[in-house]
Amino acid sequence: MRRALLGAFALVALWFVWGTIRDALRTDDERIVVLLQAEVDAFNEASLVSSLRSFSDDYRDDSGGFDRSMLLRALLYAYQNRRDTDGQFRHRCAIDFDALELDVASEDGKAEARFPLTLYATRDIDAAVDWMVDVTATFEARDGTWRIVRSRHQTKRGKRPW
Repeated sequence: MRRALLGAFALVALWFVWGTIRDALRTDDERIVVLLQAEVDAFNEASLVSSLRSFSDDYRDDSGGFDRSMLLRALLYAYQNRRDTDGQFRHRCAIDFDALELDVASEDGKAEARFPLTLYATRDIDAAVDWMVDVTATFEARDGTWRIVRSRHQTKRGKRPW
């Protein structure tokens, strides 16, 4: 029993060490991709705690004039009110990472990403598209972490559902 517990503890410690090493070896491009994927995952899980974790406190959406607190309130509304018959958050979003264009100036601590973002009407794999938008996001490295500081959005199809 004691050996099994020590073995489990060693595996958990090794997992944390490996994660730390892996994160330290990532390029800035990879860190930004991981950040974008984490935001998509948080949205799809309707996780208010994780949503906007990568957005700076002074974030501004230049297309609609939203700031971080307004975006947070919009997400809170959506997470609470846009539910399906099972009580699950009904929407799903996806970024087309194959179309991602990323310009990183690591020495300046600035980056810009351009990518298509699609918001689906439901969580189903064959769901209709509610909103398809081209996003241009500006990042800054702050305290060793990339943060989204500005963004612009151009609607290609549909409209924001809330």
